[in-house]
Amino acid sequence: DKISAITSFPQALGNFPNQLPSSLRQKFVIGFHDYDPLLTVKDYLQTYNAFDFTSLVAYGLESKTDSQIRAQLDQITLSIKSSSNIPIVIGELGANSCNGQEANQDRILKTAASWAEGHGIGFNVWGWKPGPADQECTNPVFGGYSITNPDGSLKSAARDLQQLLFYGPDYPLR
Repeated sequence: DKISAITSFPQALGNFPNQLPSSLRQKFVIGFHDYDPLLTVKDYLQTYNAFDFTSLVAYGLESKTDSQIRAQLDQITLSIKSSSNIPIVIGELGANSCNGQEANQDRILKTAASWAEGHGIGFNVWGWKPGPADQECTNPVFGGYSITNPDGSLKSAARDLQQLLFYGPDYPLR
């Protein structure tokens, strides 16, 4: 189990910030990034509290309603905040646009990004450019997450994210 593995290896990379000499440590901002925040981040941060921020992921939201997306993000961030007072970012936020799902991608990214902006939480959208045409929707590295088209034009999700970032979370997006 992940918690046992993490807590069993305090000298591992996961405890890296505490292993640096203080003169070197103060020169860097180091974050903890995990794909399973509800299971590991809370216990890990309580144990080591070595990081300057924590980064979580927001994938697999394609079948969720807007309110379910917001509730999931609330649950994850409340879990982290109950363990530590370090800043939170969404290090990876993505939604699949394959098989005619571009409107759903747009909806998911608008919902999650608006939630993040409204809570003062930074986010990184994954990904910008599409993979090779024969792999974009079949290779998990790309996952159909691109917010631009093969010709470089913006998909609706990218245009709405531009509006959100320019005007803020209270601006009515299309």
